[in-house]
Amino acid sequence: DGSASVTIDGGILNSGTIQATAYEADAVSVDLGPYVNIGTLDNSGTISATTYTLSGNSATALNIGAGTTLDTLINSGSIVAKSNGYGGVATAVLGNSDTLASIENTGTITAALVSDGREDLGTGTAIAIDLSTQTIGTTLIQYQRTPVEDTNGDDEIDEDDVVSPYIIGDVVFGTGDDTFRILDGYVSGDTDFGAGGSVFEVADAIYYGDITFGDTVDGTLSNSTLEGDLYFGTASGTFSISDESDVEGNFFSTGSALSLLIADSEVAFSEET
Repeated sequence: DGSASVTIDGGILNSGTIQATAYEADAVSVDLGPYVNIGTLDNSGTISATTYTLSGNSATALNIGAGTTLDTLINSGSIVAKSNGYGGVATAVLGNSDTLASIENTGTITAALVSDGREDLGTGTAIAIDLSTQTIGTTLIQYQRTPVEDTNGDDEIDEDDVVSPYIIGDVVFGTGDDTFRILDGYVSGDTDFGAGGSVFEVADAIYYGDITFGDTVDGTLSNSTLEGDLYFGTASGTFSISDESDVEGNFFSTGSALSLLIADSEVAFSEET
């Protein structure tokens, strides 16, 4: 009833494995509910949820429920949600708290629909990060962490000792001003910025999927690859492609306040079908 709460000073650190598996039922691995005050969740281990379903059940690896206070999510490990059966709903990170302002990913975040050998009806969804109910803005940044030990045993501490980060699955923002910066690795999935401002940066990285921008656009693509369509709507702002970037897809804009800059790059517009 709100007369008491759970507060964890310093947040939560998971360096082990938290796993949930369900058969014809919903699976939730980490479930944070009302009146929970955490601040930061730092995952360097594995958080995973899997459902085996024929009837549209869901698998949610991290559920940040309404009423939770969680400002920052740091992931250097693995957050995974899978539906064995194409009709399921797989969500790696579900943020309904309206408090999640920062996500840092130097590990892997995956949402996937896995074939169970039956016909693909195409009714399921795979969402890596779902912040669609948030009204505050969120900054999502992906980069490669600095190596500190020789994990592969080659007597050198270099980038080969850390995982190349990635996000697989859709990313959905809410109505606030949001930022998505991809500075290493790759992202495979569609991104929807919702309403509000859209800051989108891809540098030395790869993006596969379509992007739907919000009311304003501040987009940059440098020394990167992007394969997918860009939907600007009536948004104003700028989108620049530079430094030997490679883009394949179409641009859609119904307004007249968007500036597009292409320099030292290749852009191939796809044939409409």
